[in-house]
Amino acid sequence: MKCVLAIDIGNTNVACALFSGRRLVKRWSMRTDECRDMRALALRLRAAVGARRFPEGACIVNVVPRLDPIFRGACKVAFGVVPLFANHNSIPMRIRGYDKKQLGADRLVAAFAAYQEYRKPVIIIDAGTAITIDLVSARGEFAGGVIVPGLSIAAASLHAMTAKLPLVKPRLTARAIGRNTREAINSGLIRGYAGLVDGIVRSIARQSHGKPLVIATGGDAILLKRSCRTIRRVHPDLILRGLDLLWENYAWNEVS
Repeated sequence: MKCVLAIDIGNTNVACALFSGRRLVKRWSMRTDECRDMRALALRLRAAVGARRFPEGACIVNVVPRLDPIFRGACKVAFGVVPLFANHNSIPMRIRGYDKKQLGADRLVAAFAAYQEYRKPVIIIDAGTAITIDLVSARGEFAGGVIVPGLSIAAASLHAMTAKLPLVKPRLTARAIGRNTREAINSGLIRGYAGLVDGIVRSIARQSHGKPLVIATGGDAILLKRSCRTIRRVHPDLILRGLDLLWENYAWNEVS
C-alpha cells in the first residue's frame, strides 16, 4: 500500500501519521527528546509504519531546527525518500503583514490546512507547548496572530517559581472554587486560559471585520474546548492533514 508519511516535530512531542489518499491510516507519537540518533529513529519509524506499507513520500514540519538532519537522514534510511520540509517557500499561502523570518512553519501549515478545509475566514487555536491563535482572511491569507505560553508551561512555571505549589497536570475541575491546592491551580489554569483565549479570539474577530470560524487543534484542544465559548470545532490532526495536502500539492506540481 503506497502512503504518505506526515511528521509534525514539536518542542515536546513528535506526531506522525500515515495517509493513503486522504484517509488517515495510522497515527502515533514520540517524545521529541527521544529523537537524537538518526539510525535509531529510522528503525523506529520503519517499525511503526510496518512491513506491509512503504511511503512514497514524507512531509515534515519542524520547530526544532537541530532535528532537521536527523529526520532527513532517518527518512532516507528507513524508506529511501527525501522528505519535503514545510516552510514559507513550500507552503502555497500568502502572508499579509507578518515577517516571514519570524513565522513558525507549523503555524503556517495549520493555517493552510484550515483554509483548504473551509475556504472561509478562520481563527486557528493551536494548543500545544505554546498556544497560538492565528487568523486566515477570507482571501486565504495568513494575517498574523497571538502567542502565549501553553497550559503545561504555565503549570510548570508556577511550580518552579514557588516554594510549595505542586506540579499539576492540567485538567478541568468540576467547580470553579478549588477546595484544595491542586483543584485551585487547575481551576485557575483551565478557566483562566479559557477566558484568555475567548478574549483574544473576540478581539481578533472584531479586527477581522468578519465572522471567522474558530477551530482548535493541538494536544490541549479538547481540554480548552470544554471551557471556551468561542471554539466551534476541534481538529486534533489538523497539522498532519495539512502536511498530507502539502505533499499532494508538491507531487502534483512535480508531475505537471
